[in-house]
Amino acid sequence: MHECRFEDFTGQGPFDLCLFSESFQYIPLEQGLPRCLPLLAPGGSVLIADCFRAEAYQGRQVSGPQPGGGHRLTTFRATLSGLPLTVTHEEDITDSVAPSIDLEQGFFNVLGLGLSRTQDEVKVKKPRAWWFATKALALFLSERRRRNLTRRLTDTSRTAEVFRQYNRYCILRLKKP
Repeated sequence: MHECRFEDFTGQGPFDLCLFSESFQYIPLEQGLPRCLPLLAPGGSVLIADCFRAEAYQGRQVSGPQPGGGHRLTTFRATLSGLPLTVTHEEDITDSVAPSIDLEQGFFNVLGLGLSRTQDEVKVKKPRAWWFATKALALFLSERRRRNLTRRLTDTSRTAEVFRQYNRYCILRLKKP
């Protein structure tokens, strides 16, 4: 086992398995699978368990911030078609993982409610402390990041249904000849 960014890996193969568990989406698509090929032993496998963007997702500018992420599934398939790898197993488990979005968002909403109530209390009872805290927070987080954090803690639009609409969560096993 090697714990590092895939792009920084300097080890030599051959390996029987390259495993990407919720990490493939963070590796540039043009680097991921091609970089696996020289590392894999003949008959070796790439196992990917990750989120991919569905065709319904038209980018943040059109679709807005949506739960999930990853490479567009059609682009991944096009990249895969040009490589000497065979899909030996593919399973779409989107419906099984989507309910976790509702749980996660519910957790964030509980945190948001607690922070909001604390914020209201401190604003009234300790205005100087409130002023100092807001100035300190502004040093560490840009206005955009603060807005995104507030939305994450208070919004209710991140749902399992929205996740299903814009994502596919897949488990894929690819085999090298």
